[in-house]
Amino acid sequence: MKRFAGDRNPNWKGGRLPISQRIRACAKNRKLIASILRRDKYTCQVCGQVGGDLEVDHKIPFSDIMDGFLQKYKVLDVRLFQDELFSIGLKYKPFWNRDNERTLCRKCNWERQIERNRHTKSEIGTLSPPQEAWQEALKGDGVATELCFVFRPSDRSKIERLLQ
Repeated sequence: MKRFAGDRNPNWKGGRLPISQRIRACAKNRKLIASILRRDKYTCQVCGQVGGDLEVDHKIPFSDIMDGFLQKYKVLDVRLFQDELFSIGLKYKPFWNRDNERTLCRKCNWERQIERNRHTKSEIGTLSPPQEAWQEALKGDGVATELCFVFRPSDRSKIERLLQ
């Protein structure tokens, strides 16, 4: 089985964690989690449990924030610009918005996740906000265009100018 290990595996991504995992595992995020727990006095904001198995919950799901981040920086190919996107992510304010986070006990966080999943399943078939915006653009003059670039690592100077 070693013949498909490491860089010989077709799913190999250079040994890098996806951006979301890198952001969640970084020191800045660990500090944010600690500060949210201290701010909330180690108390579940739903049931009032003090101490125990506490978790920091995103009111706006992290996955939605990540989707917005990747949409904003879609000119950078995620496979080629992992390090650059991670560096940009460290400065992307929605990831670090303390007002979007709260302390929940494991039970309340689990119930919140079940409710989110139930809510998401009931919306299947409806348009997401970006899709609605796209349809609105089409209603106007019947023409909607989107400019999309794909950059290579050798285009770093172009990217730096674009992101300033």
